[in-house]
Amino acid sequence: MRQIDAIIGLSFGTGETNQYLAKVVEKIAKELPKIPRIIVQKEIAENLDEKLKKRSIVISEHRQKGKYLDTIEVLKQARMFCEVEDRVIIVAQKYHWDRACKIAKILRLEPLKKEEMKWYNDLDVPFDWNSKQWWTKCLLFYLMWELVARIFLWFRRNFIARCEFWEMCPYFHEQNITCVSGDQNYCGYYREISKNNG
Repeated sequence: MRQIDAIIGLSFGTGETNQYLAKVVEKIAKELPKIPRIIVQKEIAENLDEKLKKRSIVISEHRQKGKYLDTIEVLKQARMFCEVEDRVIIVAQKYHWDRACKIAKILRLEPLKKEEMKWYNDLDVPFDWNSKQWWTKCLLFYLMWELVARIFLWFRRNFIARCEFWEMCPYFHEQNITCVSGDQNYCGYYREISKNNG
């Protein structure tokens, strides 16, 4: 297997499902020849062993205060710690995994495919009826949520990698990924432009 550059862990609800996902992160890190960057949401980080927790990059809130931290925003933040075409392992609940991988690809990461992912069956972790997020309580609720999320992703797929200044950007025809690698979701080039035009 080609070197893995990062493990990206996305939480699922607010309850014990994240304990299972943390175990999957630990298992993968243990079985890889070299531990890569570990980038996980707070709910997973809280359940990691101390060694991995200390070396993890933790995503805990949206960069825009008060906004819901959705899958797209989590992966945009994770992307800030990766390079273009980094080979990554996405750790997410089985029914969430495919959409998370699609978003990672849009952001020009290279997630392991299902057939390469020997830990894929480990992602079949249980739902948690006590979760505070209704859509993560059971499979039926989640499938309803996932249908809406996939429709939303289809409409947003061409906008995910754009920064807020994309209409002004002379480099946008190249879909320059620096749009999501800089502070506040835009590149240094446009921080300079906005400062000068401000």
